[in-house]
Amino acid sequence: MTLGSLEPEVQEKDTTTWTRVYARLPQGEYPVTHAHIDALGAVDPKAVYDAAVEAVLSAACTLVRKRVSLIAYSRNCGTE
Repeated sequence: MTLGSLEPEVQEKDTTTWTRVYARLPQGEYPVTHAHIDALGAVDPKAVYDAAVEAVLSAACTLVRKRVSLIAYSRNCGTE
């Protein structure tokens, strides 16, 4: 089930939940959250998805680069 398959009133409640949850955090401990509460409430689910996919792909690319570097290093060991 995706957010888009929910009834519109349920989608609205889901969307506003984040704003209500973040708004209840102690302001003294989370001043940045309180300063940006309107922006947090306006985050688009597609933007969250895109950011998550980008993070996974970036982590995978970093891991591949490290592995390739290690393989290249191990093949060159002792040849210098």
